[in-house]
Order: sequence, then structure tokens, then C-alpha cells
Amino acid sequence: MRLQSLLIAVIFTIVTVSAYANETVSVYSAQRQVDVPKKAFVLFYMSSCPHCRRFDPILKHYAKTHHIPVLAYTLDGQSLPSFPNSVVPNRSEMQKFFPAGNPVVPTLFMMDLRHHKIIPLLKGEAREDQLDSRIRQVQMDDEL
Repeated sequence: MRLQSLLIAVIFTIVTVSAYANETVSVYSAQRQVDVPKKAFVLFYMSSCPHCRRFDPILKHYAKTHHIPVLAYTLDGQSLPSFPNSVVPNRSEMQKFFPAGNPVVPTLFMMDLRHHKIIPLLKGEAREDQLDSRIRQVQMDDEL
């Protein structure tokens, strides 16, 4: 039930992001069809974190190049340049992504919207090649 609530929140947020034909699934409502991405990044960060600031343009470039939307959560209420529409997570969202508490920033997850899965990708900053390598590893393991 919690994952379903999160999925609805993510879908609501993601439909405001441009959808790409090869990365979307169709969701039908009573009024119209909406294309929703099959996967999305979920980023947790603090604007005061130097690692987050360095990772910010790397993630933005990777996401744009690979047509993957990003749902960005700010833990200090301030946005990063690449993600000006970041939101502050509520307690329920924090518990879904960090059940043990004490989040590390930046932390990046992949949401598999087809299978309703949250997949941890990275804790801490990474270069683009490291991010790509991790995603390829996850795709082989989970067939995203």
C-alpha cells in the first residue's frame, strides 16, 4: 500500500516531465491517455552538500541524455541549479526510501514503474561513467 501511494505521487510528478516514446508506458484514465515513463530517478540531496552540488550537473546530463525523469527531494528545503522544482519529502516518503533512517546525501534510487520497485543506485557522488556502470549492473540484475 505504501509503495502504491509513492507510485501515485511519483506518477503525478513525472507526468509534468516530458515523456519519451521509447521510455514510456501508457496509463489510461476516464478522460485521456497519459504516457508515463517506465523508470525514473529519485534523488535525495542537501543544497549545502558539496558532493550533491558536484553530482547535480552529472545526473542532469545523464538523465537528459537517457530520457529518464528525475524526482528530486531536498532535505534542507533549498534547490540545486539542475532541479529547481525539488520537493521536501514527508516522513512517510523518508521511511519508504530510508527505512533505517539517517540518509546519506546524495543518494540516488531508480524507480521501476512497471514492476513497482525501488532500486538503490548510489550513495555519494559519482562520475557519469560510474553512474552508467551502476545502472547497467542493475539492469542486468533486475532487467529494468
